[in-house]
Amino acid sequence: MKIHLTDPFTYSQETAALMPAPLDDTFNWDKNIPRTLLKLKEAIRAHLLSAQNHKCIYCNLPFSIFHESHIDHFVPKSHRREFTFEAFNLVLACPPCNKYRKRQQGTLSIYDQAYRRCQFSIVHPIFEDPSAHIKYVLSKSEIIAVGNDDLGKNTVIVLDLNCEELIDYRAKEALQSAFSDTEINAKLGLIYPTL
Repeated sequence: MKIHLTDPFTYSQETAALMPAPLDDTFNWDKNIPRTLLKLKEAIRAHLLSAQNHKCIYCNLPFSIFHESHIDHFVPKSHRREFTFEAFNLVLACPPCNKYRKRQQGTLSIYDQAYRRCQFSIVHPIFEDPSAHIKYVLSKSEIIAVGNDDLGKNTVIVLDLNCEELIDYRAKEALQSAFSDTEINAKLGLIYPTL
């Protein structure tokens, strides 16, 4: 988790007008989406893709590895519905990082109606620099996330940053950064034509 999001999504007059009326129990961010909400989600995604350099806010791996990105609610919608459209609550995450465990354990430790006054149980990538709390280290043949403090340690646990899937992707990403595709193929004994 290295991305400190210094340019979060902000609502313009145009995008604010796309928000649905006050949320009620029938509203669902993911189902029966009205056209205006689709346009709003497209604007959020486009801004965050650029601001996050096409990488997951939590694990810092490129979305190209996963072939998709999810608009993630840092404080899960199921925990605090009123933060569904809070700009500081919206980030982009890869599928492994946007999974059930965060929704189950939650990210909010102290609630306040004003989002900025809330206290969080994991590193908030907009309000804090994740690299002050989490570092990546080479352990045996794996690149693992290590928390520098209690907040960092809890972030690694809640987001499951050391799951096998993310460790494998980090290794692949490190190889791709260190070697060209031709060198990797040669080291692995693979022969592919150069395009």
